[in-house]
Amino acid sequence: MDYTGILKRAWNVTWKYKILWLFGLFAGGMGGGFSSNSGGGSSNRVNTGQGTSSLPSGTAQQFTQFAQRSLPLVIALVVLLLVIGLVWWVVSIAAKGGLVHLVNEAEEGRPVRAGDGWRVGFSKWFRLFGIWFVAGFLPTLVFVVIVLVVVFASVGGAAGLVGLARGSSAGLAALVPALAGGCCFLLIFTLVFIVIRVVLTIVMELAVRYAVLRDARVFEALGLGWSDLRAKRGAFLMYLIQWGIYIAYSIVVFIVALILVVPGVLSIFVGSWPVGLLMILFAVLILMVPSAAYGAFYHAVWTIFFRRMTGAEPLRAATLPTAAPGSGYPGSDAAFPPPPSAGYAPPAPPAPTAPPAPTAGGYAPPEADDSLPPAPWQAPPEPEVPAPWHAAAAQGAADPWKAANELPDDPDAPGGGPSLGG
Repeated sequence: MDYTGILKRAWNVTWKYKILWLFGLFAGGMGGGFSSNSGGGSSNRVNTGQGTSSLPSGTAQQFTQFAQRSLPLVIALVVLLLVIGLVWWVVSIAAKGGLVHLVNEAEEGRPVRAGDGWRVGFSKWFRLFGIWFVAGFLPTLVFVVIVLVVVFASVGGAAGLVGLARGSSAGLAALVPALAGGCCFLLIFTLVFIVIRVVLTIVMELAVRYAVLRDARVFEALGLGWSDLRAKRGAFLMYLIQWGIYIAYSIVVFIVALILVVPGVLSIFVGSWPVGLLMILFAVLILMVPSAAYGAFYHAVWTIFFRRMTGAEPLRAATLPTAAPGSGYPGSDAAFPPPPSAGYAPPAPPAPTAPPAPTAGGYAPPEADDSLPPAPWQAPPEPEVPAPWHAAAAQGAADPWKAANELPDDPDAPGGGPSLGG
């Protein structure tokens, strides 16, 4: 598998068709796209040696007063954000299917249209949702439930052991092993879940391509993706390459985010929180551009890899096999032998063999092999069968044809008419 060629081709497609960036913005890439976490501390207090004092200005008080005066506006804003998040999630599932379809159209040499992408994405929405629900949501939900059960059980057991420890030393002696056992279980369980999550992520990426490009059902697509992963067809290595690209991308975006977001955070820190919020919003809008390009590139890489893995990539002229010199086929230059190089000499013809020497009585032909049938020219001639009229003439009978036409018989024939010379 030519992974470098896949990455180059995916970047060329992403850069050539900018409409893919719109789908990449909603679909996201590895890690769910760009997300910034620029929250500050909640205390804002330092120790000055003579007590605690708050940091400059009353930023927290101003924000609290604004929230109290505008409580209905805040509630409406929260509801609006929840609705936007829900709509974004619905569109993101359709955008992933549309992006896969459009990259495949670009590889097939067909027009890349946004309308076709949205049409295919929403027509495959329930299948893509089923793949995400079965291989993405359910395992995560099971993991979270198990972790919460273990944590609450550990906390409850620790509280009970602490109560026992007040009255006796047996409870205190059992407290440390119980907490250590719970932590070890959570650590091992988390590592196992990470491995399972990696496997499911690869299977989901392949299943999405089977659902969109091969019209496979949910469990059929997941089964095909699992079969490809088990067959070691390069999907795991492709996943590791994608992780390397994601790490490099995250480092670059983090540096750019610091340059753009830090001024807004400083503005909020000194009290100009409206200006700071606008600056942060402007930074987020700018960072959406590389996020959209990366999302399109990420899914383009998986789609082109899927095409080559399944043999759907069309053969190009540069990849056709070449025939050996002199053994060509019609229409190829290999049908003609290469021209002779300098100093080339054709092989000498074989020397004629001398005839066998004659013996004392003359030339002696080779002895005939009785095991072989005689050659046609050596077989005796077959006796000639005379025609019927020849046999009749030999017996002195008249020629029936001449008798029918009232012609005299041949005088030379036996028993014929009189001779002209008689």
